[in-house]
Amino acid sequence: MTPIEMYNEAMKILQDVEDCVPGAMLPQATVLLGESGSLYFAVNDLMGDVCRKLAAENEVGVAAMMTVWKDGGTDFSALNFRRSMLLWNPACENTLVLLGDGEEFTSRLLKDTLP
Repeated sequence: MTPIEMYNEAMKILQDVEDCVPGAMLPQATVLLGESGSLYFAVNDLMGDVCRKLAAENEVGVAAMMTVWKDGGTDFSALNFRRSMLLWNPACENTLVLLGDGEEFTSRLLKDTLP
């Protein structure tokens, strides 16, 4: 799956989302591409609750992730979200975190996004 496909999936999910987390101006969705090739979605998930779903579905890791705001901007997921991924599976330190404008994307390793 390409970054643009992940981005488009996030935008589809966000079309029907109106609620957002307290303090946020807009809803956000994080798309995770599992090592299995499956896509997982976390809407307004600041704590990494999606990791329970990954574990329940016996996912072995996350190859790439992208967090998209409803206005189309991308961003890092919440710090607690990124830390939760490492607690679920330390190998996620090599997950690609994708950022971009919907057409061009850059990536960083998850471990490089942490303090």
